[in-house]
Amino acid sequence: AALVNLADVAFSAACDVDAGRAEALANRHGAKPFTDLAAMLKDVDAILVGTPHPLHAQAAIAAAEAGVHV
Repeated sequence: AALVNLADVAFSAACDVDAGRAEALANRHGAKPFTDLAAMLKDVDAILVGTPHPLHAQAAIAAAEAGVHV
């Protein structure tokens, strides 16, 4: 994840419906794992959506409704 190299960016959370994948990604970057998008959105200022294309809208809309930058 190239974003972790930016000075003003903190990789603070990773979310996946598969807890093992969420935890693996979070551990790799010193982040907190989540399996529930709504719960994660309470902990972050912005998200990068890395879901399969048909699922992008669902995550982006949920983030926007929660006041989280997409």
